Amino acid sequence: MSKINNNEIKQLILSLGSSPSGLSNEEAQKNRIKYGANTIEKSKRQSFFQKFLMQFKNLMVLVLLISAIISLSTALFHKNYSDLFEGLLILGIVVVNAFVGALQERKAENTLLLLEKQTQAKAKVWRNNQLCYLDIVDVVVGDIVELKSGDFVPADIRLIETNNFSCDESTLTGESKQSKKNANAKVSSKALLSDKSNMCFKGTTVSHGNAKGIVISTGKFTEFGKIAGLIASSTKQKTPLEKNIDKIGKVITISVSIIVVVVFFVQIIFSQVNFGDAFMTAIALAVAAIPESLPAVITIIMALGVQRLAKHSAIVKTLSSVETLGCCDCICTDKTGTLTQNKMKVVSASSS
Repeated sequence: MSKINNNEIKQLILSLGSSPSGLSNEEAQKNRIKYGANTIEKSKRQSFFQKFLMQFKNLMVLVLLISAIISLSTALFHKNYSDLFEGLLILGIVVVNAFVGALQERKAENTLLLLEKQTQAKAKVWRNNQLCYLDIVDVVVGDIVELKSGDFVPADIRLIETNNFSCDESTLTGESKQSKKNANAKVSSKALLSDKSNMCFKGTTVSHGNAKGIVISTGKFTEFGKIAGLIASSTKQKTPLEKNIDKIGKVITISVSIIVVVVFFVQIIFSQVNFGDAFMTAIALAVAAIPESLPAVITIIMALGVQRLAKHSAIVKTLSSVETLGCCDCICTDKTGTLTQNKMKVVSASSS
């Protein structure tokens, strides 16, 4: 067993306001305020109404909405109430389509939250000179933590004692081999993550042995938290389906607009039709040319795809992701199962 035998660790414990027997509840509360909670900030959850409105962020849907509004307005203006049915039908299709999409995304989100709650682990921590089990979110900087095989590492920890101890760090480093740890190992501050053998990191698991250590980083300040922050700040790209729908929407919108304008002026100039009748004819043509059922059909097909994936224990958070998954014939990963960015970069080169 490797135990405390150097002044570096003793100084670290003192600098964090801790002791070999751990923190008191009062000290833990002070450290929580000083260093922050052991949680990783997540993007704000959208309400159902916000998700509903996001479904209208589509050119095709917007064109349908405008067509429905114009159709209803002209029917009411001319008091031709029999023409209200078509406008109401288009409006109903668009609203139902948006509702189905928002409902499916909310169901997926709730399922993910439920799984997250079910998989929350506990940490074995020394508090008030007693060994107790705490929720990982309650672990603070300065806590003395005990780890054994199978445990989740609750935070970034500087090891104090190790006994044949090793961790699975594939979630951080992508390396499938167990990382052996030694509390007394001398490691440079500039060492790579995989070379820091006197530390273990949040998000990894203990694969063998047991150890004791002091928490030095929690939440967003951990290595795992930094990666989560980078992912959260990444920009969302449209799926191939969304790009194709936008392209079709632009083609239809431009084509219909040109035809409507041409038909309108042809009636005014050559047929000597009055302005109101020419306008109504042009609007009727525009409504007829737009495939109002297309967004609904696409949403229904994707919803069915989500249900089929759910039967195979695959949760899809957004409907548009179904099409992306459907385009995959196979998924290529490295030996650890890690998905990379599909990018390679030359770091150094030498002439032979």
